[in-house]
Amino acid sequence: MRRIQAGSALSAFGLGFTVPYLYVYVAQVRDLGAATAGIVLAVFAMAALVVLPFSGRAIDRRGPVPVLLVASVAAAVGAVAMGFASSVPAAVGPRRCSAPVRPCCSRPSPR
Repeated sequence: MRRIQAGSALSAFGLGFTVPYLYVYVAQVRDLGAATAGIVLAVFAMAALVVLPFSGRAIDRRGPVPVLLVASVAAAVGAVAMGFASSVPAAVGPRRCSAPVRPCCSRPSPR
């Protein structure tokens, strides 16, 4: 359990460093504009909000490790897809894939 909590702490630390630059990446590097960058950040937050209750149930039923593995794979797919984003739908879609990681990592089961 301590390894999962350490991984969660590292994930939160890394997310704290990367999310502020997501705005710059979408708005300036991919040249999709400030509105699209705001939409991408909002989609990430809303997807995490929707996934939270389901990830909690999945952790209680299956345990934290399988849920964390699935969430990590989804985040990896979202990160790779974000690297190839060249339009608004292509930029918004990957953030929906990455959103499940935060809720799954931030609330480990008390077992």
